[in-house]
Amino acid sequence: MKPLPHNLFFAHINRVSRTLPVPVSARGLGHQRLNWPDLVGRLVEIVGGPRSLRLAWLAQLTTQVQAAGDIAVWLQTTESTPFPPDLLRAGIALDRLPVLRLADFPAQLRAADVLLRSGAFGLCAIDATAASQRALDTSRSLDSALGRLLGLCQKHASALVFLTPETPNLAIQQENAGFLQTSLISLRLTAARDREVSRRVRLEVKKDKRRGPATLRSEVNGGPDGLEF
Repeated sequence: MKPLPHNLFFAHINRVSRTLPVPVSARGLGHQRLNWPDLVGRLVEIVGGPRSLRLAWLAQLTTQVQAAGDIAVWLQTTESTPFPPDLLRAGIALDRLPVLRLADFPAQLRAADVLLRSGAFGLCAIDATAASQRALDTSRSLDSALGRLLGLCQKHASALVFLTPETPNLAIQQENAGFLQTSLISLRLTAARDREVSRRVRLEVKKDKRRGPATLRSEVNGGPDGLEF
């Protein structure tokens, strides 16, 4: 295997010198919100439409990672780029958030493998909103790739979050159905803007290997109402 680039090597050394996040015990989500330690060592899928506030929720998660002194990285495609002022308003330190723009979903998976293997990141987020089902079907050995990524998340106390599009398939209401058709997803949620509070996201837990289904609500910060963020 090729040696790590110097910047990732030193980021890895800095990270392992600190106490890494410990996953919470298997208990009910009495706090009714989802935090970074809940996701450590897991593959997570967040399903939602363009105005579901998923990015705002991801931004909030990123601020938790940064507040803990860890590093988050976002993997976008050339078709999607977050608006920096929105990220600033959400409380993200932009100089500590690497954002990579890649050609397609398979390229995002390959990049995630390299980044998580370095052990330098506490959170890796893949925006697969622009991915098509055909891209997944033509991606060779999806389960094999996700299996490697899951192992890396568990080894390095990291979390890998996928943002995926809504699907017209009604099977999405079932526990094991989602845009990523794999049993390796440990936590699957659907996101929607709360009807009662405009800047609150409503997360429905459809699958959770550690706990059971739940409904979570989280206040989020971001751009002005009306923007997709």
